[in-house]
Amino acid sequence: MEFFAKNPKLSQFFGLLAVFFALYFSISPSETNILWRLPSLFAGFPAAINVFVEYLMYDWMPIEIYDPELEDYEESALIKEVTRGFSRGVLFCIELIRDILLGGVKTIVAFTSWDFVGENDWAIWPALPWTFVSGGAMLLGYALKGRGLALLAGSATGYIAIFGQWEPAMETLSFVLV
Repeated sequence: MEFFAKNPKLSQFFGLLAVFFALYFSISPSETNILWRLPSLFAGFPAAINVFVEYLMYDWMPIEIYDPELEDYEESALIKEVTRGFSRGVLFCIELIRDILLGGVKTIVAFTSWDFVGENDWAIWPALPWTFVSGGAMLLGYALKGRGLALLAGSATGYIAIFGQWEPAMETLSFVLV
């Protein structure tokens, strides 16, 4: 008994649990009251959402889209093309930041073509040196919080570069920055 006196919340919990089970087993459900059927009324709600989203993605407001592989027009839903365009824009931003940090040609190809990049050896975006990125992180850290954050940013980028994890770290950073 002394245990429950020291822990009043625990005794309150067990008391309320006993009241709950007593009421649960003593009150029978009423078939005329809609509140007893409330969970079963919501049972079809997730399926209705799935049907609506499927209709929205595949059948609502069809538009003609030219497919260069088939060299013909095909029907596609407007919302599907809008979301694809949005995702292409986000992917372009990710690849732009990745090309700035690691170098590459994907951003140049977005404005020209793979043939142009193949014919011109100079058409490549050089990577920023890790010392420049580390120095930039240190300057940003100093501007934001002072010497401590600058030291942390410099040591973290130096550690990443020295132990050979620069490329995966910069790919992750390009995702995070977007």
